[in-house]
Amino acid sequence: MDEEKDNEIDEMLLTAVRSEMETGEQILWNKKPVSEEIAWRLLPSPLLWLSGLFVFAIGIVSEGTTDGSAWNIIIFLLVIIAIFGVLEIISVPAQATRTIYAITDKRVMAVKLKGRLSAQEGANAGYSNQSRNQFRAEIDTFTYWMLYTLPMQLIFLYIIYDWLMSQIKHFDISSLAGFTLLSLGWVWQWFQELRCPLPQFRDQGNALYVVGEWLVSIQSIKFEMPFKIWMHANRENFGDLFLLSKKGCMRMRWIPGVRDAQIILKEHNAGK
Repeated sequence: MDEEKDNEIDEMLLTAVRSEMETGEQILWNKKPVSEEIAWRLLPSPLLWLSGLFVFAIGIVSEGTTDGSAWNIIIFLLVIIAIFGVLEIISVPAQATRTIYAITDKRVMAVKLKGRLSAQEGANAGYSNQSRNQFRAEIDTFTYWMLYTLPMQLIFLYIIYDWLMSQIKHFDISSLAGFTLLSLGWVWQWFQELRCPLPQFRDQGNALYVVGEWLVSIQSIKFEMPFKIWMHANRENFGDLFLLSKKGCMRMRWIPGVRDAQIILKEHNAGK
């Protein structure tokens, strides 16, 4: 039964890919993320944040300047980080099973099935798989980045400045160790997911469509639009591709055969 459901999802993903293509356009490459690898690759950052915050809290307590309310805030932050870490480890692999990356002779795209609009199952359930209606046009993520992400970064810079001033006045090794672990957690995430705090690394906006009986998210970059390519890969030809265009960053994560995709994309970039 699970295998039949997986096959149905795979077919629906390819149907959604074809719904984005023009007449005569051909698929050159397509892969789904390897969901079995994802949980292990998501662990380092939450573990570093939890360890760092715990050690940082020990430093605050050792100074003897904290009260019960401050300690409650620290415990609350530890719980929040742990909850978000667990939710991410559960939800991201689940979403990966409903994700496909594809390269055609005209574009590269990331397609995700966001939810099913019909409770019925089977290849002929609900609406025709060939139908497609736009639910939401592609969003402008630069405005979102300016309104939300930039203020958050300014707040973090102020917190770092305040911490440095406190270290100059009252140096504490536990506070330094905790801050170092927290920083390593952020740096690791920036490296692993290429989430550098710059507008060109913001997530690319996606368009939402109702394809068949599924709500589908589609990110697409046509080859006529210039983009840069970054790749993280291991010796087993498994890894991530990041495409930076004026739309933002398209993140193609946990891909088997990632170097094959890179070669195809470089050939199209070189042919412009």
